[in-house]
Amino acid sequence: MRGPDVLGLDNAPRYAYAVAGVLLLTVTYSVVQIGLVRPDLPVQARTPTGMILQLVVFTGAAIVLFLLRSSDATAALSVLALALSGLANSGPARGVDWNVPFGAFVTGISWAAGPVAFPIIALAILYFPSKSGLLDRYPVLHTVPWIAAAPMLVLGFGKTLHLWGVDALGWLTAWDRDHPGLYYTSFSVALAINIVVIAEGVYRYRFNHDANERRRIRMAVYTAVPGVLAYAIKDGAPIAAQLLSSNLPPLSRSFNGLLHALILLPAFGLVYAVGVQRVLGPRVVLRRSLQYAFATRSMTVLALLPAIPVVLMLVGDRAMTLGDIAANKGIVYLGLFGVTAVAFMYRERARVWLDQRFFREEYDARKILMSLASRVRFETDPADLAVLIVKQLDEALHPEMAGFIVEGVEPGRLSPVATLRRDVEPLASEGALVSMLRWSEEPLEIFLDDPRSSVKRLPLEEQEWLERSGASLLVPVLGDQKALVGVILLGEKRSEEAYTDEDRQLLASIASQVGLGFDVARLRRRVDSAKANSAVTRAIGAAVKPMAECPKCGRCEEGGTVHCPNDGAVMQLVPAVPRIIDNKYRVEQLLGRGGMGAVYRARDVRLDRLVALKVVRADLLGDTEARQRFRREAQIVAGLQHPSIVSVFDYGTFPDGGAFLVMELVRGEDLRRVLLREGWLEPERALRILMAVCGAIEAAHREGVLHRDLKPENILLPGGAIDAKVLDFGVAKVVRDDRTEHETVAADAPTLVTAAGMIVGTPAYMAPEQLHGVAPDARCDIFSLGVVAFEMLTGELPFGRGSLAEIVLAHARGVPVFPPLRPLPRGIEHAIRAALDTDPDKRPPTVQAFGQLLTS
Repeated sequence: MRGPDVLGLDNAPRYAYAVAGVLLLTVTYSVVQIGLVRPDLPVQARTPTGMILQLVVFTGAAIVLFLLRSSDATAALSVLALALSGLANSGPARGVDWNVPFGAFVTGISWAAGPVAFPIIALAILYFPSKSGLLDRYPVLHTVPWIAAAPMLVLGFGKTLHLWGVDALGWLTAWDRDHPGLYYTSFSVALAINIVVIAEGVYRYRFNHDANERRRIRMAVYTAVPGVLAYAIKDGAPIAAQLLSSNLPPLSRSFNGLLHALILLPAFGLVYAVGVQRVLGPRVVLRRSLQYAFATRSMTVLALLPAIPVVLMLVGDRAMTLGDIAANKGIVYLGLFGVTAVAFMYRERARVWLDQRFFREEYDARKILMSLASRVRFETDPADLAVLIVKQLDEALHPEMAGFIVEGVEPGRLSPVATLRRDVEPLASEGALVSMLRWSEEPLEIFLDDPRSSVKRLPLEEQEWLERSGASLLVPVLGDQKALVGVILLGEKRSEEAYTDEDRQLLASIASQVGLGFDVARLRRRVDSAKANSAVTRAIGAAVKPMAECPKCGRCEEGGTVHCPNDGAVMQLVPAVPRIIDNKYRVEQLLGRGGMGAVYRARDVRLDRLVALKVVRADLLGDTEARQRFRREAQIVAGLQHPSIVSVFDYGTFPDGGAFLVMELVRGEDLRRVLLREGWLEPERALRILMAVCGAIEAAHREGVLHRDLKPENILLPGGAIDAKVLDFGVAKVVRDDRTEHETVAADAPTLVTAAGMIVGTPAYMAPEQLHGVAPDARCDIFSLGVVAFEMLTGELPFGRGSLAEIVLAHARGVPVFPPLRPLPRGIEHAIRAALDTDPDKRPPTVQAFGQLLTS
């Protein structure tokens, strides 16, 4: 297998090399001609060292970024900004007309590039790391930087054309010379706009909850702000002083050199922030770079110290013969050679000591992974093996999420058997992603925001699965004959560092051992329990004839159907679920599948009506007590009567221990699809939906039922007289029964976490106290209502869509500020901010109170 394309050169357009080559030759020619080849030029005609450095660094950065990433507006604007900054701020022939070959041409390029650089830089900032919402709301803002730079553009291009031989524009050059105020005023306004745009980017950072994008912004800001301020001091301040008819004292040579160095910072920071797929935070980069530089250089010096005296002595004794050297200084040379030999013999131990001293975290991680690779072969139970792997990988690498999905739990799917900090949905085993993992045999890094990434060629539903999983690295587990038996999922490291080659190699080694372990376990089960499995199969087969389901369109037919009547796809059997359920419901179509099971459209054959039938997996109802509790909660939810609550009609169980709910089938689309299509809703429409949902949740609370999983996916918009219907009380918690309050809390608090260790609910919509294992009450649903309301009105989530750890950190930052682009009625904003308070005691005490705040 070929190694990863780290620099992205394979994906650069063919013409990139031609453009980069021409630009590089032009820069080299200019620097050499002016700085080196023509020493006869007067000092004032030569380009200072600082300007040459700016030219080389900025144009070089533009070339590198162009090769790394040139396929979107953000990267294209950044490339132009870097190239123009290099040409404008360090024109190689500025002030030199015909003394240098083609001097007038390069001087003109410099004059023309300067005015264009200002608006391009402003737009590049507005598009970084993603397009500012201001540009969508006020498209005219695209023109503001160009209007501010218009006088510079006219004068700059006019002087350029005059320099190139258009004598008719000589009057414009003369006018500019006699009236410099217009150019300088335009320069100052354009520079001020760029500073304002940077401030807007910093403000936008507060509402960006994507961890990788936040690191990009920090890296760009930490390098751009010093650079812009240095440029403002070096070039902007003298111009402003001239406009005010005053003089500034000249800068010292050392301070001027410092300003030149600071001006170079954006070239390095922008290339890294825009061009690299997964960036590290600025503090991490600085800390690790200093540690590594110190540590490795120290070891290099220590290794070379014994050799340096040998070399010096040999040079000093070069007139002596080898015999004289051996006779007079033999012991000294032998001692030095001995020390050098010892240093080389123990250099590996020194490296280990170095890792333990300076890189303890990486050393411990490597130790854990190597130990895990040697242990997995001795684990005989696949379930125990999966849990062991997830726990050990979490301890070693500290990912934001970890999971293990395996083949064989559900037909045609890879199902989660162990997860940490994030729910993982099943994955179709015949999809493109599984094929990619099977044939690559290597860990696959996930870059969903990079159009060049191989995962961007996957079907949209698989890309959405990857985004929901939160995984940034997939490690395939291959069994006999390269069959994919499982996948290890790892999120980004919480340290903000990328997975190294060594990490990937160790993970691949672990995966290969896991594959062998699964093969051995499968053979043991086949030999030891063949008779038992056969008996179970006969028993279930006698009780249930599995139905057939189309993996493409979801159509359901009798178990003997081989091909789908709709699309011809090979049908897959669904174990333990018959086509006719309880002699009343005929399953017709798969509507959706989630972590708890699947939802089908079915027909009530007795009443001849369509219903929604939800099948709950047997492993979620693992014992008799759990099944009894689920039945009891289903009965209570079925008793809820409200126009905005999806009605529950029936309940039953399957022979394998699973269960089903029969519910009202609601025509329409869920709120999530509406938000994906429209982005956000007008306050009037959003308020109608919110009031309907509040009515439903208030009715449930009066009956002692909490929803606990309110989110746009669980809010249907049927149209007509009903504004919204709330569904999926599948994780609802009954908080009022015949037991005392103390007994209820004591018994129910553990249900916050399932047997698989997954938090009940969706973290982005959950109250902070739920994430900390506190027994829920009505105020948890009020918090979720606030999150849904915020998202409906702004198109954004108040605490982001990141991992559980990121959401907890966002909660710690407090109630977010509403984006200024969407001004809301004061009453609505006040109500939502109150509902989103991280202190439950400060939220509205009831849903009814929250609704009253919304309409006040």
